[in-house]
Amino acid sequence: MRRFIWVVLAALVAVALLVRCARPPDPPSFITRTASQVDGFELRHTGFGDRRLHPGNFSLAYAIQAGYPYLVYRGETYRRAGPGSVFVRPAQGVKPRYLVEETPAEPIREYGDTASRLVVTDTTTGEIIAHRHLRMGHIENGHGWAGQHAAAFLHKVLLAAEPPRAPSEVATANIEVLEEGVAAPPERTGANCPSAWTVDRRRTHAALDTGAWVFVPGGDMGSFACDGAFILVESGNGFELNLDLLTTGGEHLFSIGLRGKLDLYAKNMLTRLRVDQNEMAFDFVHAPFRERGENAPPARLLRARVALPPGAIRAPSAKLAVK
Repeated sequence: MRRFIWVVLAALVAVALLVRCARPPDPPSFITRTASQVDGFELRHTGFGDRRLHPGNFSLAYAIQAGYPYLVYRGETYRRAGPGSVFVRPAQGVKPRYLVEETPAEPIREYGDTASRLVVTDTTTGEIIAHRHLRMGHIENGHGWAGQHAAAFLHKVLLAAEPPRAPSEVATANIEVLEEGVAAPPERTGANCPSAWTVDRRRTHAALDTGAWVFVPGGDMGSFACDGAFILVESGNGFELNLDLLTTGGEHLFSIGLRGKLDLYAKNMLTRLRVDQNEMAFDFVHAPFRERGENAPPARLLRARVALPPGAIRAPSAKLAVK
């Protein structure tokens, strides 16, 4: 039986190699000229149909990860905030000079875009200044993520005016337990925030929607909490919680990563936030993951404190201290 399996696998590999060899070579990339001091661009996907929320090999998520100060997509401006995060607002009066458009290079498959064309155009002259063929699974520089290939190509063509934000500071901390065996967090999130604020799950990641603007963190948002003029957004997982402190006016203040002895797949829910000039303290319920048919450990109410030196409220990072 084992020998039969190996024979089948070998046959499949041989067929894949024959198909690849029979396929015509991909068109070569070209760059006629580059542009410097580029603040942003418009991203457009054409020919993928309406059935796909995030189409293309160079999807919106990869375009955000490229780290430009802003991009315009489907009538909205995605402006860089913290590391990997953006604020989303209507693109009123924002007209980037450069258009980055992706179209299918062959019929679209049901589960994935196999090949596509990425074209960079200077909209002031209509000149195509660069072209790149993308193919899902193509290995380049040790990996096969077509979206990363596209971002690297774009960086050669459109030289950003500002470098990408540095990763958020990661702090290792002992977590203070306030209460054991508390109730698991409900689906409603937004402690002490306006009730109209919601979690938008139609974005590249779950995001905070205030009605006036949307904040999309670098990973799926789990919960958020408010204290006067401040908002704390939690994303990531139990091993490392990513925390972004914002103002209610839509300004990003700083990002930190909180590490502790937490369950990797736990559900976390912020329940309280307090911010002053010296400290940011937040409480959250930590509910460990439960396999079907198993009894999960009880949820706990935890507290962490972020010590803020004078003026750190507007600094890009903060150091963590737990009492």
